[in-house]
Amino acid sequence: MCVLSTTVAILAFLVQQSSGIIVNTFNTHIHAEVNPFSNNGVNNGRRRLVNEDGEVIDPVCVRTMELVRELSELGDILWHPGMSNGKKVRKAAKVLMKECMRESKEDFESQMEQCEFYVRSALELDADILESVWLYAYGDNGELHRGCGKVVTTVNENMRRRAEVEIKEVNGVESFVQKDNVVARRLLGAASAAAVGAGVVLGHLCRHFDPTTFDVLPLGA
Repeated sequence: MCVLSTTVAILAFLVQQSSGIIVNTFNTHIHAEVNPFSNNGVNNGRRRLVNEDGEVIDPVCVRTMELVRELSELGDILWHPGMSNGKKVRKAAKVLMKECMRESKEDFESQMEQCEFYVRSALELDADILESVWLYAYGDNGELHRGCGKVVTTVNENMRRRAEVEIKEVNGVESFVQKDNVVARRLLGAASAAAVGAGVVLGHLCRHFDPTTFDVLPLGA
């Protein structure tokens, strides 16, 4: 997707201000806490939270968008208009995936492997999907979640259309599973194949966003 000059100018200004207002906004989000009166924020093994302003947030989405704001490749796109963005977008996506997996390994409960799965899947589908939503990383709570929602919805729809993929419950969590493949099971080994039954888990299904508006769903939805 081409970035219009006016959008570049506005976003460039936001980047310059990121050490102030934007970071402070994120700090408000990160101090979210679980609603003590309800477990309705639990969705497919993941939990939505309520921040200090009473807004519903998806912690994986919020953290992912913070990482997006730190991507130097995004700054290169903004400050060097008129050049192809494709390679930079793919490079930025790979950096983001690596960081998401690093955080997932350091803190399994962070569930940042979901970030890696959805970013990787979107990149394989069309890099423009990611480029079109990264602007949302500089928005308010609603906007950054709509960015995540667009990626999640697009990937979910594509996964559902793939003949070789099915949705199955694995360890109590709805997951996208590649249908039984003898060659894949041999490569994985008996132990790994047995762990997922007759298929390979590609990623967990996220249902936290409205597939029409891309907004994060309220608790209880």
